[in-house]
Amino acid sequence: MPSRHDFMARLSHLKACSEPSSSSKVQVMTIHKAKGLEFDTVIIPGLERATRGEDQAMLLWQELIDKTGQHRLLLAPIKSAGEKADQMYRYLYINEQEKSAFEAQRLLYVAVTRAKKRLYLFATVEQDEAGGIKSPPKRSQLASLWSTLQNECEDQVSTGSIPSVESLNPSFKTSFNRLPTDWQLSGVESFFAAQKPVVEGLNIPDPFLPETNLVRAIGTVVHLYLAQISLEGLHDWTAIAIHSRQEIMKAQLRSLGVLAHDLDAAVNEVLRILNFSVDDQRGRWVLSAHAQAKSEYALMSKMNGKLCKFIIDRTFIDEQGRRWIIDYKSSRPTNSETIAAFLAREKQTYLSQLNTYARLLMKQDPKLSIVHCGLYFPALEKGWVSWEYTSF
Repeated sequence: MPSRHDFMARLSHLKACSEPSSSSKVQVMTIHKAKGLEFDTVIIPGLERATRGEDQAMLLWQELIDKTGQHRLLLAPIKSAGEKADQMYRYLYINEQEKSAFEAQRLLYVAVTRAKKRLYLFATVEQDEAGGIKSPPKRSQLASLWSTLQNECEDQVSTGSIPSVESLNPSFKTSFNRLPTDWQLSGVESFFAAQKPVVEGLNIPDPFLPETNLVRAIGTVVHLYLAQISLEGLHDWTAIAIHSRQEIMKAQLRSLGVLAHDLDAAVNEVLRILNFSVDDQRGRWVLSAHAQAKSEYALMSKMNGKLCKFIIDRTFIDEQGRRWIIDYKSSRPTNSETIAAFLAREKQTYLSQLNTYARLLMKQDPKLSIVHCGLYFPALEKGWVSWEYTSF
């Protein structure tokens, strides 16, 4: 590094990010998966649930340093059937239990510190016959917090201030209503019940094409990052910032079925495409902030008797007030194909797809009469083709 200032500037770009999966507003994940991430609101349910007890290992050991500084090894096997418990084994087993308890507390700390604005902890407590509150199971996360929460819980029970489900939601009823034997769905419910399974329409590569799995996995990861870049802004996505996500990209590609011997090449291709996109004039225009911009915009519509789901990679209104629909494509020309011939072929292939997207947006906005459609190929120089779709 040229200087400490430069080092600190680059370090400021390093961040742990979730799989830029999704545009969904709610993410469900384990505490382990949430490490390094932050969310405005975090909800942690089931704190009263006890973890499964660990089986006794056949052999326990622990390395210690004695008073002379020498390394010593404590080693004890599990007792045989009919034998008395070995005191050394019991000592080591208790130590392992304490380590597990500390690890559980550390995980709870990780979970609660993921919240930036709001944290909600949920737990159920039981009452004994005398009406008092029972202590939570020792192996539960609630047990770690019990010394702090116990008095408050007992006060609420003694004063009757714990709200019931019915008081929180007056419309909630705990009783069941039996439906008549001739009852049937009607109206909107019957429409959806009669539909065939939802079809992910018009935006999925043919699974029988050669090399589709690898190309599709690379395209999927590229799509996710292009969506994240468009949401977060180009200023945070320097070459260093992109490069720092190599291991995350590798994990994402592996989860999509990319084989170990293809991983490095696949990661390098994702890095190349993303770096080109944030440097390319057309790419920067597509990913920049625009009016009414949406990325990975999901739409549902009934087509040919099927309920279809469509995903628009990028849509916005540009500086001239024109509505754009842009789809990212990872395909490339064949060895004997010119870029012009390739773009013409791709336009013909995806013309119907983007025109369908345009019609869906026009249904949402009846005032919209012209939609500009574009295919952007982030892996190619001059990888852009566009056209107008009109409702006339």
